[in-house]
Formats: sequence, C-alpha cells, structure tokens
Amino acid sequence: MPPLATFEVDYLQYLGPDSKPTNDLPAFAQDPETLLGLYRDMTYVRQLDARAIAMQRTGKMRTYPGSLGQEAVGTGAGSCLGADDVLVPYYIRVLPRRRRCSGSLLPGHRDHAATRGHRP
Repeated sequence: MPPLATFEVDYLQYLGPDSKPTNDLPAFAQDPETLLGLYRDMTYVRQLDARAIAMQRTGKMRTYPGSLGQEAVGTGAGSCLGADDVLVPYYIRVLPRRRRCSGSLLPGHRDHAATRGHRP
C-alpha cells in the first residue's frame, strides 16, 4: 500500500548544549527586561505549584496535577495573548501569565508584581 501522505517537520534550534545561540534570537529574546519578566513569571508559577502540591498532600486541596518543569509552556502562551484574547486551559497544568495586559488570567488574582511583599 502506498503512503497516503508524507510530511516533514522542520527543526529549529536557538541554543546549543553550551547555552550559546546557534541562530539569531527572536526579537523578544534580545531584550533583557522581557526575559527577566518571563523568568519572574515562570518562578511565580513554580511557587504557586509548590504551594498547591503542599495543600494537596496535607488534605487541604483535592486532586492536583503538578506542573513542575512545565512553567515555560504557560508563561510562553500567556505572553503571546493580546488584550482581547481568551485561553481556556484543560487543567491547571497551563498557568498562563499575561504580562502585557492585566497580569493574570486567573479570575480574582492580582498581579504579583503589584503586590510583592504583601499577601493578597
């Protein structure tokens, strides 16, 4: 039987094993402030995940699927959203942060940058 279709997946790599660029970096990755903001967002998501895991293990929260190691997925998706865009994650595994807009997509959540040092 002959194949019904063929396809090819292009491979694009920005960083080598030594963490040095292998190609020209995208525009956003050339701005240190943007990278620092994205890193802060990923750190925030990791802290939120750790707290939720602790609550789940102590019986204060029911089932919670941890997202350790997947912080970049939600941060990257959230950073690409416009002011009128909507993202409905299938689970809490994708915790998007919307930096360019109002801070967070989580209802009732205040932007952590505005409340740093204060408990909500």
